[in-house]
Parts: sequence; C-alpha cells; structure tokens
Amino acid sequence: MANFKFAFNYAAPHEWNLRHNYTNLPNDPGGPTKYGVTLRAWRDKMGSLGDVNHDGAVDAKDIMLLTEEMVEPFYQKNYWDGYWQDFKSDVVAAKCYDIGVNLGPSTAVAYLQTILGGLEVDGHVGPLTLAKVNSADPDTVLAGLCEMQRSHYEHWLAEDPRRENMRAGLLARADDVPKEVA
Repeated sequence: MANFKFAFNYAAPHEWNLRHNYTNLPNDPGGPTKYGVTLRAWRDKMGSLGDVNHDGAVDAKDIMLLTEEMVEPFYQKNYWDGYWQDFKSDVVAAKCYDIGVNLGPSTAVAYLQTILGGLEVDGHVGPLTLAKVNSADPDTVLAGLCEMQRSHYEHWLAEDPRRENMRAGLLARADDVPKEVA
C-alpha cells in the first residue's frame, strides 16, 4: 500500500515553492492560490464547506485564510484516495499523485494507462490498471510519466506566449522523480 504522506511531501514543494503564500497571477486559470490550492478547485471540491470565513461566499478571502493543516486532508481526499493508495511502488504513486494534483487525477491515470499499454484509457484506476502497475518496472513507468508530463507542459506553454515565465518550473517538475522511501 502506497504512502500518502510520502507523496504529499514529494508534491508539496512543486505546489508550494512559490505558492505557499497567497497569489493571484493573471495567467493562472485556477485564480487565487495558496498552498497550491486554487479558488476554482477549492470551490468545486468543497462547495459551501469551503467558506472558511463564514461570510456566505467561497471566494479569494477564503483562499487567503487556508492553512497547511486545512489543505493536507483536502489533497488526500481529492487527489489521493481512490487513485494511488493501492500501488506497491511509493515512487510511482507519488509521481502519479503529483501529476494528478497539477493536471487532474483522471489525466494522470490516463497517462499511466497509456504507458502500461493493453488497457482501456478511461482515466480510472480499476483492477486491471492496478494489477498492471503493480507488476510493472517502476523505473520504466516513471520515465514514461516524466515524458508525458513534459510533453503536456510543452504543448500548454506553446499555446500562449505569456506562459513562458512558467517554463523552467513546469519542466523541472516534469523531470523530477521521487526518491525511494528511506
């Protein structure tokens, strides 16, 4: 069984490096962000429970009030549970989780299914996907995930030249591979 805390600690620097403080970048499609949690994701996944300041609206003010203690269970519920917890390899689970946090879990699963081959690419971790990932060579899977993540970012960056300032961080994220649990 894969370790959520390992995956969370691996992905957090990618999300929090410059985004642990509140930001509202004009080219960020998710809107206001703190600890990597965008207003769009917070509103979509939390609904009225996302109204941290209890003013009747889930808005940028709520994102400003987020704490690390609030976002860890948010990430576990929305980006880990139901996807990666049954993987044998912590490093593959962590990389999939990181891709899922940034691009959506179903995209991460689809990338995984494409790499594994011989599976319906449906974006869901079912018994066939699980069996295949648990019998695959983790290094081969990781290499494929890095390549697909990098390709996604390259295409996304090419769509809008205003995103160029994000290139170095996104490509570093794509190329980063989790280190084995000690």
